[in-house]
Amino acid sequence: MKDMYGQLQKNRKVEACFWQPDETTGTMMRVAGEIEFVDDPELKKKVLEDRPFLKEFGMTFDHPGLIIFRIAQGEAYFWTMATNFEPKKFIKFPD
Repeated sequence: MKDMYGQLQKNRKVEACFWQPDETTGTMMRVAGEIEFVDDPELKKKVLEDRPFLKEFGMTFDHPGLIIFRIAQGEAYFWTMATNFEPKKFIKFPD
């Protein structure tokens, strides 16, 4: 359904950012690495349980449009405004 699936099939290198807000500016975690597609029916069922709105789009655990991937190897670092100008401390995974 989305272009992103085809793009990920051609180039599995990605970078993602996650933000945890707090009383000031919050903390960001940046993760970069290579994805792998996960074909696990039980995990797909869990995804649908945790995100019931997907069922409104006709998604079922065996629907070909329900694609799961994970960043299985790469590196991550945390960032805040307080650490903005400090050298990055990378966490490599798996380690």
